[in-house]
This record gives sequence, structure tokens and C-alpha cells, in this order.
Amino acid sequence: MNTPINSRFLSIITSGILATFLSMNSSAVELIAHRGYSAIAPENTLASFREAWKTDAEAIELDIHLTGDKKIIVSHDSNTRRTSGKDYEIKSTPSKILRTLDVGSFKGEKFKGEKLPLLEEVLKEAPKDKKIFVEIKASDNKMLPYLKKILNKSDKKSQVVIICFNQDILGKAKEMMPAFPAYWLHSSSRDTITNTQIKYDMMPIQIALDKKLDGLDSYFEGVTPEFVKAVHDAGLKLYIWTCDDPQKAVKAAADGVDGITTNNPVLLRKALNKAGY
Repeated sequence: MNTPINSRFLSIITSGILATFLSMNSSAVELIAHRGYSAIAPENTLASFREAWKTDAEAIELDIHLTGDKKIIVSHDSNTRRTSGKDYEIKSTPSKILRTLDVGSFKGEKFKGEKLPLLEEVLKEAPKDKKIFVEIKASDNKMLPYLKKILNKSDKKSQVVIICFNQDILGKAKEMMPAFPAYWLHSSSRDTITNTQIKYDMMPIQIALDKKLDGLDSYFEGVTPEFVKAVHDAGLKLYIWTCDDPQKAVKAAADGVDGITTNNPVLLRKALNKAGY
């Protein structure tokens, strides 16, 4: 006589098998869409972020500045000339004026009318399964109280990562907002004779530890397998920027990086999937 299987026990076993299957098939390397899907859409616009959210990229990256009226606006440059054709310094211009600019047409007629988004707009629209890497573009700490207020009010705060090239500003951001992962953006110099990127030593790791950061976001050409191991041995994460070369992305994945920032997440995901990452 066969003993009937307890339905609750069967449910637990099935759930465990499914969880294992999903974990085995989940992406080992995160892709971060640089300024959104900027290979096909105008950088740092809602159009670019929406395109990125349609892809398999786990995150978007965006850049923020403080405006003349103390709003946080999304833009890489501190001046609007390159993307809008109009010459405004963001730090001294009210957001109302900045928001009238067309920052889409430079990428094509179909993007005409795209505006510089406010950080709140991006957070509000971001899907709940996507991370947002927020790069602070600043030369001082004046933006930080405004950023803290915006992030703490958002229902997407658990998805936010803070990055910055300025180690002191990033350290202060981590001190003020300890709940948010903070990764230091950095790069090495180029060899003056060979014009190749100098490989990283242990200095960036020590800086991250001293500043109580959560990891590094390193320019990809200076990364070696030994550096990846050293970062992880220190209990830190390692992301790299900005790689659009599929072969180099696959090598970085093989070296063990945690994530890759790219302008073309579709191209890189295809290459990583093919290579088994």
C-alpha cells in the first residue's frame, strides 16, 4: 500500500527545487546600463532608462547635479551645451529653466523633446526589480542632505547604490546614508611608453576600507584576476566601467567581477550568456 505524500511537504520540496533551479540559472554577473541604454537612446533621459529596463540589465546608472534652486537633476555634464545646444551651468540655473531644454534631439528626431529628469522621477518610474546606480557629480558635500531626503522618501531606496569619483564625498555620503551601498569610482594612469592602462595595486582597496565603503567601481582595463581576488578577500564588491567590448566583458566575468557597466547591455548580455555567465 502506497503512503500518500503530505501536500505541504511536497510543496516545500518543490519550492526548494525551483529556488535551486532559479539560482543556478540566474545571471552571475550584473549588467549596469550606463546612463540608461545610451547606445540607442539619449543618455540620462527617461527614454534611455525605459529602454534599459526592457533589457536583461539588472541596473541603470545615472549622474546627478544640484541645480540653482537645490533640486537634483540627472545629467552627466555640469553644463547643458553638449546635449541641448544651450549653454547653462546646472549649479547656477533653476530647474524650471533646465527642464525646458530638449536633450533628446541630439540622438535623433524620434527623441525630440526629451527633458533632463529629476532624480525623483527616475526613482518613481524604476521597476522594483532593477537597481539604480546614482553617481554623485559634485566638488563638495552640498548635495548630500538633499540626496538623503529624496532617497529616504522613496519606496525604491532599497534598490539604490551610490557611486562617486571623489573618495571624500563618497565617504561622507556613506557616513550620512549608511544603509546605501557605496562604491568608489576610480581608474589608474596609463603607461607613458606603452600607452596601456597600469594594473591596479592594493591602494584602492585600502582606500575603500578606510572610508568604510562597500566596494570599488574600477575602470575595466586596469583589472586583473589577482585584483579581483584581493577585492573579494577584503570583503568588498568589484564592479567595472565602462565596457562595450563583448570579449573583454567575458574575460572580466571569468575573472570574477560582480558587475559590468556598459552602454550596450543587450550586446554584452548576449555574449555573456553564450559564454555561460
